[in-house]
Amino acid sequence: MGIRIRPAPGRLVAAGILGLALISAACAPAAQAPPTATVRATAVGPSPVPGTPVPGARAVAAVLTANASGHSITLIDATTHTVLETIDVGFPARAVAVTPDGRYAFIVNGASGGNLVAVYDLLTKSHVSDITVGTDPAAIAISSDGKSAFVANSGSNNLSLLDVPTRTNVGTIMVGARPVALTTVTAPSGVTVYVVDQGANEVSVVRPFGMAGATATAGVAASPTAMAAASPTTVGTPGAVTSPGAMASPTAPGAAGTPGPGIAATIRVGANPIAITGVPGGTRLYVANQGSGDISIIDTATNRESGRIPVGGRLTGLAITPDGSRLFVTADQPTSHVAIVDLSTNKVSRTIPVGAAPSDITFSADGRLAFVSDRVQNTLSVIDTASGSVVSTVQVGNGPVSTTFASRAVVPSSAVATPGAAMSPTAVTPGAAPMGTPTAPGASPAASPTAMTSPTVMASPTTTPAYSTPGAAMPTATPTP
Repeated sequence: MGIRIRPAPGRLVAAGILGLALISAACAPAAQAPPTATVRATAVGPSPVPGTPVPGARAVAAVLTANASGHSITLIDATTHTVLETIDVGFPARAVAVTPDGRYAFIVNGASGGNLVAVYDLLTKSHVSDITVGTDPAAIAISSDGKSAFVANSGSNNLSLLDVPTRTNVGTIMVGARPVALTTVTAPSGVTVYVVDQGANEVSVVRPFGMAGATATAGVAASPTAMAAASPTTVGTPGAVTSPGAMASPTAPGAAGTPGPGIAATIRVGANPIAITGVPGGTRLYVANQGSGDISIIDTATNRESGRIPVGGRLTGLAITPDGSRLFVTADQPTSHVAIVDLSTNKVSRTIPVGAAPSDITFSADGRLAFVSDRVQNTLSVIDTASGSVVSTVQVGNGPVSTTFASRAVVPSSAVATPGAAMSPTAVTPGAAPMGTPTAPGASPAASPTAMTSPTVMASPTTTPAYSTPGAAMPTATPTP
């Protein structure tokens, strides 16, 4: 519940002066009361409980894009496919995650050499605070209970642990080289974070609340005090817990970290892993390998790679349907498309052309729609997952590098969908691949690893009650303010 700022009582005045003031007020005409503002800012405090009415607000299911070159985030109504609002943040937005109550967005600052996560109030569109994290943060996930957040820092090779209600960094764990994506699995034993270490071609398995006596129950983060009390070990050792400000120098690309405190295991995957997702419940994870053009399958019971799915192309992101039956994988070379993988056969069943340079993908809560951020075209492609066709294209901010679905986003009641923001699927940038016509099954052209260009860094997970991953949607009833 937000803490409201109340004016302090005024000083008492002399009785004679007060009497004159009262007589004057009685004789004067009645003054008009000032109009009530639609949106009122409140002091920074804990996030309101989901479902709590917020004056001047309404809640909608929304898709958010982090726009790197546009220095903004865009909120799109997930039902009407129209833009609700674009918030200028003043820095290259690299990834975004929304608190479960829908009120606050935690936005990764992608400025080169930067080390901040900015918190914005989606209702007032105001900057609430900055949280110092590691160098070059790349991805963020908020736990389903809204108490904890995790940030993968690609420059300092570590994972920042954030306390969401207090908006503070409460600890750091060293991982492998160049972490660029992450996802969380919640079990009765606690939360496990799987971090994609692109520079090491591996996934670090992190137990952030099982260190130095700090514990966590399912969906409940350890207290900031318990986490901060964890005894620091040598800075730079994978798995080591450090103070929030004690960032280590990056290790050499390709260096595989030896599991240390906080690290349960490291899992070797394909070349240049870029994104991660998994089935509901988190028993299996899938890692998109950009360099080798395939998908690594991880068994979380053994924390080992159990197989590979050949896809082809330069992969940029992936998400799994809420029912766990299909993977949707984005690729930007040799063509811009989404490959659909049938997980009953582990084979590509069809490909769908989308806008130029797709960078990330997410699903609606019911899985009927997939939303693809098209980085070069500055659009969001909306795919009907039943027909496999693009049904709408929405203009967003410049350079959308990641996207996430929020089952509840709190926006001003006055926020109206921008007329004309939704374009026809055929209204695309000249020269872009035509939309809406899937190619034949298995027709996704493969590219040799040597043909791949430098990897881009994107993908930011969203959160579900049991599983947090890019594209995973939080099941919910119709949102209410």
